[in-house]
Amino acid sequence: MILITRPEEEAKKLSLILDQKQIAYHIDSLISFSILSCKEINVTSNIFLISSIQAIYSMQKNNLFKNSDLASGSFYAIGSRSSQMLRELGMKQVEETFSDFNSFNSFLSHNKIKNQINYLCGDIITQEAELAVESKKLNKIILYRTIAARHFRNETIELIKSGKINSVILYSQYTSLIYHQLITECKMEERAQNIKCYCLSSRIAEFMQNKGYNKCIISDDPNQDSLVSSIIKN
Repeated sequence: MILITRPEEEAKKLSLILDQKQIAYHIDSLISFSILSCKEINVTSNIFLISSIQAIYSMQKNNLFKNSDLASGSFYAIGSRSSQMLRELGMKQVEETFSDFNSFNSFLSHNKIKNQINYLCGDIITQEAELAVESKKLNKIILYRTIAARHFRNETIELIKSGKINSVILYSQYTSLIYHQLITECKMEERAQNIKCYCLSSRIAEFMQNKGYNKCIISDDPNQDSLVSSIIKN
């Protein structure tokens, strides 16, 4: 049985895919989101970066797509789903789509973009993104906050202790941190060493391995289809 740690709505979508593949799962969402009220945003240019669908949901709820800067702006997207959603919402100026932040960073280092890029994101972003904000390459605009679960559900604890959960899906380093903290809180570190960790990226796998989780399997590409393929193969 595989533990799904995704936010509730995304976990439901993933569960439908696993149902089709006849893969047993248990859902315990370790993070959730709180959309902020942002009727106006302080932009520094008409160039934007979006790396999560949650940022797009927040923009929809706050009617930010009607903002003249956004409507006429150019977009860079990280992740095919973010890129697709932007186009479906009528934002045709998606200049480039990147697989992850590292590839976007590489693009920045090889292209001289004079204007600061507005990064529409949540309060929790990657270390690489924080460095880009500190160097003034990005203007961080927080549209939502990430809320971490304080405890595992009782059912999750029982399934881990009984050995019925034998793998976990990890989509971000932050979720991986929460998972590790809750495992430690429940004193299940020894049991968790036998749990396979399906990681969306090598960075997540490296983080987990540094915490003592050695059964890490890395997705060939940083997207859900590739991650599900890794689960099927292993």
